[in-house]
Amino acid sequence: MFLILISFGLYAQKKSETYEIGKTYFRTHCSSCHGVHEERYGPMLASISKKRNTGWLVSFIHNSQTVIKSGDLYANELFEKFNRQTMPSFEHLSEKDIEAILYYIEIESLQPGEYLNDSHMPAGSSEAVLNGKQEFVDHCSMCHFIHKESDFAPALGSVTKRHSREWLISFIRHSQGKIRGGDLYAIDLYNSFDKHVMTRMEFLDAEEINSILDYIEFESTVNVAYAGKINKDQYKKQAVALIKETSNKYNVVPIICFLISISMLLVMILQFYFLLNFINHSEK
Repeated sequence: MFLILISFGLYAQKKSETYEIGKTYFRTHCSSCHGVHEERYGPMLASISKKRNTGWLVSFIHNSQTVIKSGDLYANELFEKFNRQTMPSFEHLSEKDIEAILYYIEIESLQPGEYLNDSHMPAGSSEAVLNGKQEFVDHCSMCHFIHKESDFAPALGSVTKRHSREWLISFIRHSQGKIRGGDLYAIDLYNSFDKHVMTRMEFLDAEEINSILDYIEFESTVNVAYAGKINKDQYKKQAVALIKETSNKYNVVPIICFLISISMLLVMILQFYFLLNFINHSEK
């Protein structure tokens, strides 16, 4: 029990350190072009570790052009959708460095450090986007968010930049058909979310699905952090405090485990002491 508690404490501390390292690297190397919850010069990255495996992501981050030139369909779709903009190579980052970045994104995807008003719509949104929002609310919002991951479905931000409309319409109507057909991306996504089966949407026509995709595409570029709040600075301070609180929570775990272990050790010493006294008393 003592060893288990110590091991758990060390594991939690290591994960907390990995998160902080990943956050630092993300802000240094990634945030000028990417947001976890917002599309910028590159795609939104929420749920990315559930959409592509670690090996693929390490290769792409090290040198995206190598992956693109290899003929990778997903990489080429992104390259074309972002106007053939070349992502810098990060070959100086080790695999461990990149895994720390991915761990930070994974945690941030599920537990955003900022307040996100996912239902915010900027003034002047077009009728097509508003129609798409209603379709999204009616058919998608029970399982999906755009800017963050839910417990059983990926964040949908930048999805129209990752795949063709034809692929997306086919997947939305019958995702299991894509999976059974051997589509590797669909299979990876299915496995990443514990083989949770997406509801078939064959009752939606192409126009309705395209309006949903128009809404997602539009909303992906909107910074929804603090939107609609009276005092943005106040909420920013709260977000920073929340991140600090989360980090402190993991840092406190080893101390708690140590105190519990000491208490258990004292109990064992007392038990041994009373047992010796009992034996001596019995011998007399």
